[in-house]
Amino acid sequence: MDSIMEPYVADLLADDITASMVELLSGDGGAAQMDVGVLDAYLRAIGALPAHPAAPGADLAAAAEVESMASNDDTNGNWDTKVDAKVPSAFLPPPPGFPPLPVPALADEPVYAAPVDEGDAIRAFMQQLEWSEQYNGDDDAPAPDDSMASRPQLCAPYDDDIDANLRAMEKDAAERPSPDYLDTVHNGQISAASRASLVAWMGRLTHRYELAAGTLHRAVSYFDRFLSARALPSYTEHQLSLVGATAVYTAAKYEDQGTVFKLDAREIASYGEFASAQEVLAMEREMMAALGYRLGGPNAETFVEHFTRYSKGKEELRVQRLARHIADRSLESYGCLGYLPSVVAAAVISIARWTLNPPGALPWSSELHELTGYSSQDISSCVLTVLNTQ
Repeated sequence: MDSIMEPYVADLLADDITASMVELLSGDGGAAQMDVGVLDAYLRAIGALPAHPAAPGADLAAAAEVESMASNDDTNGNWDTKVDAKVPSAFLPPPPGFPPLPVPALADEPVYAAPVDEGDAIRAFMQQLEWSEQYNGDDDAPAPDDSMASRPQLCAPYDDDIDANLRAMEKDAAERPSPDYLDTVHNGQISAASRASLVAWMGRLTHRYELAAGTLHRAVSYFDRFLSARALPSYTEHQLSLVGATAVYTAAKYEDQGTVFKLDAREIASYGEFASAQEVLAMEREMMAALGYRLGGPNAETFVEHFTRYSKGKEELRVQRLARHIADRSLESYGCLGYLPSVVAAAVISIARWTLNPPGALPWSSELHELTGYSSQDISSCVLTVLNTQ
């Protein structure tokens, strides 16, 4: 439980339903221990599962385990190059109106699948994702809670302009990192695991100084773009930490001009145990030149905010908060560099909807298709990448 108690998810864990879900999913020993019969009876009592069939069958209640952690050293200047992460090993039952997932059973009745390993869990979610839009368009299915009729008009003129501008900016090659720079620029001297651990260290730096929202995403973008453009004189922990800390410092000043009143180069040098503030400032100048002084491009966090701008009600706001958290964790995935930020944002929103499973919500919907411009098939590969973050 301690592994997920980070400042940026405090609000998420504070609300009752999410807290109860986390309590169910995480125990002192790791995986939750729950009597299957008790959970089965509860789900049938509230109508989430059908009544027991007359013929003998295999009705299994599904439980969810959502755990993703990195084994990082909390010491200021150090970060661990070994990253350990887990993906969901099971999933919550489909919401009312969503068809059960067929699995072999003794009876003719379908039952809800209970994946027993990570591969099954991911395949089951991908099935839900693939079916979502199909069943969302079924007149016999219950209307989702994010019905178009209950929302502001999605295609207001200013929305179109903002969306078009963001889409154009995210495709600008000058503001995108190379998806394979670890091999092509650095010849494998930086591993994906080392990068993931350093990103987690950068995250702790942003939390330590309570930097503005969006700082971490922008900092990781600067870090990846810089390393896409420049080889390093050495590949020591000190050198990589200097690049990461400088990226955070630069991004923080871009996001909030007030940063200079609580954080300066001397503080960054102290936190990272660098030689002096001048070392940080020299790296900042080198980074700005490598980035061509182009600092304002959109990232996945930008698009999460953009796609959830009409969120309303407790359930949708929980989905929004969890999507932000998953987007933060997706930064550790080197594989996500191969996708546009808008695709990553759409993928994490889908995963958040699947995880929280609010009544009537499917992993994807026709409204989200219209809002994001992506179908469930368009984001499926990115969903797998995020779920398999290593």
